[in-house]
Amino acid sequence: MAMPVLGMTATTAAERATLAESIFAAFRERGEASDDVAEGAETSLELLRSGDPVALDALLVYAAQSPGLLREVEKRHALETA
Repeated sequence: MAMPVLGMTATTAAERATLAESIFAAFRERGEASDDVAEGAETSLELLRSGDPVALDALLVYAAQSPGLLREVEKRHALETA
């Protein structure tokens, strides 16, 4: 199943894991550690880094609560994949 986030789509486990890492990076820029972000999303780093779709859904819900964060992730993703 494709997971569209703004201009991004994650269809494979590897793509989902890459998207999760991009979200972690955006949170780190805001001073939050990855393990705290995973805990806030009520999932684990291991599941997110393995590309688990349910864990990524939880992370996306959590990230959407931070104003502008997903837009930052979209911009970073566009630069990384250009």
